[in-house]
Amino acid sequence: TDSKTKELISPYLEQASRIDEKFCYGLLWETGVCVVPLSGFNTEYNWFRMTLLEENDEKFEKILNLINEYTKNLVG
Repeated sequence: TDSKTKELISPYLEQASRIDEKFCYGLLWETGVCVVPLSGFNTEYNWFRMTLLEENDEKFEKILNLINEYTKNLVG
């Protein structure tokens, strides 16, 4: 993720109070992959929602791998 994008994301990441928001902004910060926190849909669930519009299988697989690696790094 480039420095301009990180500059834009930084205030949101710092103010995120729910775990799903922190995850989504952190994912965007680290990888450039944008997903939506479920708390934005007025639910108690703490996870994310993504739209599967990528038609290029290689790009789609790369996106899923980025999410997987980010998640693994959080868990340790």
